Amino acid sequence: MATPTLAPTFLPTKSNPFNTSSSDWAEIRVTLLLNAFMAVCLIGVAAFYGNLSSVYAPKPRRRTSAVRSGLRGFRDASSLDDDALGKIIGPDAQLLIRFLRCWRDITTISCLVAAVILLPCYATGRHRESGFYAWTIANVKKGAPRGWAAVVFMYFFTVYALRRADREARRYAKLRYDYLSQTEDDEAQARCSVFVERVPRDLRSDGALLNYFRRLARSDSNVHSAVVFRDCRQLEKVRRRRDEARKALSITEEGKTLYRARSHVDAIAANGRPRLWWRACDARRFWSCRLERLEHELSQGRALAETYAPNDEPTSPLLSGSSLEARVQEAADRTQRLANTTARRVFRTLAIEDTALGEAFRPSATGVVTFSSVGTASTLGQLQLASFKGLKAVVPAPTRSDVVFANVGEKASGVEWRAWCCDAFFVWCGVLLTPLIGVIQGLSNLERIADVVPFLRPFAEDDEYAAIRDVVTGYIPVLLVLGLLAVIPYVLESLALNYVRLKSHSLVQRYVLDRHFYFQLLAIFVTVLSGSLADVVKAFIDSPSSIETLLGRSIPGVGAYFLQLLTVKATVSIAVEAARPIPLARELSLRRLMERRDPVKEELKLGHAVPQMLMVVLVAVLYAAIAPLILVPASLYFWLAEPVYRKHLLLVYTKTSEGGGAALFPALAYFSALSLGIGQLALFSYLALSDKTVEHGDAWRQALAVVPLPVITYAHYRRVVQRYIEPAVHLHRDAATRRDLFRDLSERLMGTYYRQPALVDDDDAAATQARRDSTAEWDLEALGEPELARTTTPLV
Repeated sequence: MATPTLAPTFLPTKSNPFNTSSSDWAEIRVTLLLNAFMAVCLIGVAAFYGNLSSVYAPKPRRRTSAVRSGLRGFRDASSLDDDALGKIIGPDAQLLIRFLRCWRDITTISCLVAAVILLPCYATGRHRESGFYAWTIANVKKGAPRGWAAVVFMYFFTVYALRRADREARRYAKLRYDYLSQTEDDEAQARCSVFVERVPRDLRSDGALLNYFRRLARSDSNVHSAVVFRDCRQLEKVRRRRDEARKALSITEEGKTLYRARSHVDAIAANGRPRLWWRACDARRFWSCRLERLEHELSQGRALAETYAPNDEPTSPLLSGSSLEARVQEAADRTQRLANTTARRVFRTLAIEDTALGEAFRPSATGVVTFSSVGTASTLGQLQLASFKGLKAVVPAPTRSDVVFANVGEKASGVEWRAWCCDAFFVWCGVLLTPLIGVIQGLSNLERIADVVPFLRPFAEDDEYAAIRDVVTGYIPVLLVLGLLAVIPYVLESLALNYVRLKSHSLVQRYVLDRHFYFQLLAIFVTVLSGSLADVVKAFIDSPSSIETLLGRSIPGVGAYFLQLLTVKATVSIAVEAARPIPLARELSLRRLMERRDPVKEELKLGHAVPQMLMVVLVAVLYAAIAPLILVPASLYFWLAEPVYRKHLLLVYTKTSEGGGAALFPALAYFSALSLGIGQLALFSYLALSDKTVEHGDAWRQALAVVPLPVITYAHYRRVVQRYIEPAVHLHRDAATRRDLFRDLSERLMGTYYRQPALVDDDDAAATQARRDSTAEWDLEALGEPELARTTTPLV
């Protein structure tokens, strides 16, 4: 779980409206010590409870594993090489670790070079600045020859970052081809399958789609099976309730009493004793009756799905109540009435007409075709399947665990339209976010609040309240803003699943990642400028020429704020991730209550965690040449984040879906290049917007010298996309031939692999789950690491 960043707020002044946190070394030192103290306390908690496996090692693994729980596990995880790590955690997580290591090297090398080139030039400048700003470009007069040091450093930083990006892109292409070529794991059937969108109506059955692709392949043996997804959302709800009832029955003790509503169907069936408005019934009998009813409804629903025909009367998606036939007819009538009202127009505008008025068990325009070999699937999936518009193939198909079965029946055009509607809504939310953060940050100015609320005047001015005043003005506004930001990824994920209705978890996380990063980018800069926006507008109205001076001063003027922000991320945020205080508190509370529960399976959601890392990259690049001291906490963050995420990916986070890096790496490459371009434009803006006191004439030459860098960065990014990212989407025929991927794998393929869970018999689902669970445990002796497979400390 990604942890929010605790960042100090700012105190703008009239002389410098862009001034943020104080640049005095004494106050910065206090912040550093406070953050270090909090980090040490959290690490102490992690060391004390390090052997609590339900918190720090809940992931299934064998006892001979080399990675121990506790603080020693960070060293053990760091000793694994990339190949052994990739076999355990998968390509997505491996690319994330390589991303952290890449920027660890970039920031560390750049920090050393800046200490030799930039810091001496800045520290011996015009000596007009003090504290932190004496070590920034603000201490150098614009246009002076010392400014060329920043230009030279930015060229070095860009060249080194692009070289590392090229190396990571080559590694991604290799990992992607290896992932697409694997045929020995449980996900081999996904690589033999093609996800088909926009299926014509006459092909919307398993048999018709299978025969069509057999005709395209010119061989019956080349196509194994085909599945057309149906609208089984409500039947899936019945299945989930059935599983919950089965689990509740297994853990319910004899003689326990359960209270339900007086009119509850299952409470009546269990002969519950009526009271005022509830019934008291035996818990085991209640759950037995409920399980029996849901089993009956599930079997009836499956029978209806098997006998469905396009010309049948519409059936209801609602399958809960006392009489199935009566409920089916009632819901069908209600749906028909709703279709004749204006609600249909509203649903059509929001692109949810099919979702709201869907017909139960109706075949959708989405299906999966499984071929007998990986090479055949890759070859046919990349061809133009038909001359008419539609029948779009996605190669390879997402794995079964990656598919969101509740959304697979949605139309592709509806998904695209709803995504556009959501983006328009997010733009509107971004506009509203600016004044909201400004209101929250108004708490940092107690003097203005005291003018409105007079009884707060002593609290705002008396020295005896200084300590409390620092907390109120410093951390409460920050916590409110961070609380607002912490909600954003959950809202994005909910919209992606329930409104946009994306069809795979990998696409959901990519959707959240992109928009979460933009919201964080907006929120950070709005936080910096919100308290001074009115002053800037007023100054611009009074003197339009002053905007150049304000913009020129704003770039280095917020350096101290970002220095403390990255310091907190490198200490408190990493310590929170290592100590996991929330799962630890939940586990200790359950133990105190004497409740035994299975360890909660946690997944590292890339859409939540990656934007936090990308923000560090953005800030580090933005101030690499302007305030090089910021590279120190940025480098520290990556040095500490790599072993922490290595260990937790091995022992804590469960891999529930795998995209093979196809959704993650393009996002990392794009946002890294975007951050690099923003840093280059920031340096250009500072050098180009010179004030009237400049005595040297090299300012415009220095600015023009930076102009080629964004062009070079964009050209390199396009090269990476064309040479590595786009070719790695599919497995080309030459690679499939060289890797012997045209061999027949029919004996290992399952006809029910992509069948929706609501329509699959429990025995088939249990077999699939058991086979997946058997691959969840790992042994480093089998991965070529026998020297690390030593006896571990027993886990409790």
